[in-house]
Parts: sequence; C-alpha cells; structure tokens
Amino acid sequence: MTHEEFRNEVKKVLGIPGKFILDVYSMVEGNGWMIHCPEGHYLHAPYAHYKPLVLDEESKPVEYGEWGRFAFLDGISTSHPSFIITGDEVKLHEHCPFCDRTGPVLEPVVKRVKGEDIRGCPEEVRRMFSKDLSK
Repeated sequence: MTHEEFRNEVKKVLGIPGKFILDVYSMVEGNGWMIHCPEGHYLHAPYAHYKPLVLDEESKPVEYGEWGRFAFLDGISTSHPSFIITGDEVKLHEHCPFCDRTGPVLEPVVKRVKGEDIRGCPEEVRRMFSKDLSK
C-alpha cells in the first residue's frame, strides 16, 4: 500500500486528513526515529542521533542519491555496537528539496534488500494474522 493509499483509507475510515498523518522509520536497534516532513516525501535523519550512510554490496559508502543498504552510526547507543547495517534498501539525499529542515533525508520508499528476511512490525502483523486462532 502506498503512502497516498494509506492516507486516503485513514481519511475514509477515521476522518483524519492526510496532512495530519506522519510516517516514522525506526528500528529497535536504534535510539531515534526519522519522521516524514509535512509534504510526506522524505524521512529526516536527526543529526543529534544518527549519522546515516548508504552502502554498496561491498559495504562501501555510496554518494547521495544512490540506492544501497541503509546503515547508521548511533551517537547515543550504550548497550550495543553503535554502527548498525540494516537489511533495508534506501536512497539518501543530502537535504530535503521540499522543506527547510536541515540534515539528510531518505526517500519514502524503503525496501528490503534482496535475500533479507522480512522483520519488524510488518512481519509481526503478518504472523499474527496467519495463525490459526481456532485452537
């Protein structure tokens, strides 16, 4: 489901206009989150928490605007290594072309890298709905 389809469905079912719906990108390994700007096009990476990178197949950084595996240095991590390489495929831009907020931004389309397992909330919801509840 695209962001636009989701917003339209929420407006239809709950009556909440799309401008009040924000998407958040986060994971349990990180100590922060990235929130869509009001236009809903990009996720902003907070410099106070993360130094975001996009890596190629050899785990080397790529230039802004190129697709690759998302990685980040978490500046507040104390319970685990602070450099995280995710299984997500993203495109990172140096700044947002739609709003005045500073810092790098992710395209809203975040995919799983080919061969990576599905995980996180979508996988938990899928597992929950696939269980035989009659037992």
